[in-house]
Amino acid sequence: MYHVYFGLKNKPFQINTDASFLWVGDRHKDALSVFRYGLLEYRGFMALTGDSGTGKTMFLNAVLENRHPDVLLAKIADPEPDLLGFINSIAISFGINVSFQSKGPFIDHFEQFLNRQYHSGKTALLIIEKAQHLTHEQLEEIRVLSNLEKPSTKLLNVLFVGNDTFNEMLLDDENRSIRQRITFSYHLEPLDRKEVGEYIWHHQQVAGAKMNLFTKNSIDCIYVFSGGLPFLINIICDCALRAAYTRNKRLVSDMIVSECARILEERLFPKPDETMGSTPVTAPGKQLAVTQEISKPRRRKRMLSALSVLLLLLGAYFTHLWIPASAGWFDTFTEEWITGKQIAQTVKQKSPAVPPDSKKISRASETPAVPEKILIHFHHDGHDLDPPSVEALDQAKDLLRMNPELKATVVGYTDSVGNPQYNLKLSRLRANIVEKHLSGSGINPDRIDSKGMGIQNPVASNDTLAGRRLNRRVEILFYPDPTSQSRH
Repeated sequence: MYHVYFGLKNKPFQINTDASFLWVGDRHKDALSVFRYGLLEYRGFMALTGDSGTGKTMFLNAVLENRHPDVLLAKIADPEPDLLGFINSIAISFGINVSFQSKGPFIDHFEQFLNRQYHSGKTALLIIEKAQHLTHEQLEEIRVLSNLEKPSTKLLNVLFVGNDTFNEMLLDDENRSIRQRITFSYHLEPLDRKEVGEYIWHHQQVAGAKMNLFTKNSIDCIYVFSGGLPFLINIICDCALRAAYTRNKRLVSDMIVSECARILEERLFPKPDETMGSTPVTAPGKQLAVTQEISKPRRRKRMLSALSVLLLLLGAYFTHLWIPASAGWFDTFTEEWITGKQIAQTVKQKSPAVPPDSKKISRASETPAVPEKILIHFHHDGHDLDPPSVEALDQAKDLLRMNPELKATVVGYTDSVGNPQYNLKLSRLRANIVEKHLSGSGINPDRIDSKGMGIQNPVASNDTLAGRRLNRRVEILFYPDPTSQSRH
């Protein structure tokens, strides 16, 4: 194992939430103290937010570490989608072994439970992770629970943990009452260059290092690649130490980090834009954009963010898994061009250009082909597919199977929130996931191509939450294969 080669007790950059490796910078120290204080006091609502990869889980574990025994902790890892399931998950998390069929009995029972805890000197704390998945109805139910109080104190503390989408939700007028009750909130930001160096050295010290194994230039490269996100720092540092070990190097150089960055980018984006023909395929021997960026630290914002690598190397760096599973909502429709106007209708409806007894899309001899389109929508900064979205993709598979003369183009888009270069990479990732889902079902990959367009071509205003939701999408466009037509 490489840690023995470097004289370490264990691996310093493991992808886990071991609180012993927690590094708390000056910016986080005050927040950590306030959260720990809030666990014992009846502070009502608190919120911890941050982008994917900023270390929310590690920070939360540090908050809970050595908590006072009078804190009665309940945690919901991911809220149930329906209200009844949600209130029952609250009961289960507090050890209440009663199944509730409606809200009224639950509130009565829960109030009695909280009163018993209060009189026994306990502080009830409910932690809700992935708070961005909460519905307005669920937030209202939490607000109702916060009304359970004594004359001078609340009976329940709630700590919301979520990403930027949760902050967006709180800005909605319908959630104003929840927003006003949050007494303390903290947003985890990416680390700056100085903090990245301190973070890397801290992890080495905890693992038993007597000297820094990373050169100054290599830390510059790590900062550029990671954008200051702890998750990505761990990924590339572990990769770099492995590479140094295999080459019998005692220090990690910037060249080693650059090579690791190139490998990670290749694994994540095997064919960025070339599938659409707009960008030439990278010639062998040429470095990808990420290694060119690493030589220019001032352009750090162009680099990958944590979310784009969350699918990478959760177990090993060279295993490329695409297993879509959780978030997303979808809508499918076709568009028919009639006298220059675009008419939207559901995919299941038949186009007037197709004979009633035909299951295939026919090419009209005198009118343009009817374009079919399927839309998949995503949560903010999200890239996962839920079961309904997978079902929609199954429809796309059936369409391609029944119509061998069809090809498909997958185009990813984002809203305008955040860095445009990151949004472009996120849109490519979304399109890539959908493309792999389609081509992994026996359909010839040559019939499917994909491209990310970032913030381009919005279908609604990015100034509203509803508009941004519509713009976070992947479009699957179907069209006749010209080579197939020429054969006929």
